[in-house]
Amino acid sequence: MDRDSAFVTRCQFQARTPAGAGMFRYTVLNINNPYNDGYLRTAHPPACGDHIFLRDASANSGGNYRVVGRSWLHASYGSANWPRGETVPATGPLLSLVVEPADGLLVDEAPCEEDGSLV
Repeated sequence: MDRDSAFVTRCQFQARTPAGAGMFRYTVLNINNPYNDGYLRTAHPPACGDHIFLRDASANSGGNYRVVGRSWLHASYGSANWPRGETVPATGPLLSLVVEPADGLLVDEAPCEEDGSLV
């Protein structure tokens, strides 16, 4: 068992788009990786309010997103992800993140006084 894998978070992203009447549609973003499972593996998952650029391998598209929600799922001792007798889980936690398209971090930048362009 690779002990380091127990400390890496598997992030699953779902893009939220308005569907009218205060409802939303959610689309899973397939993040390309060597495991072909659609997760982004990281020791530093994004927090709510963070901006992150994501590329959906299935839709062959990408863009800037803002994290609007998170939900953690940790392995239970005695499960397939944390076999009995092992001191650490075989896999790290799964973090489901809801993201929505965002303009970017500098969307409210003011024009430069000298020529009217953005700095």
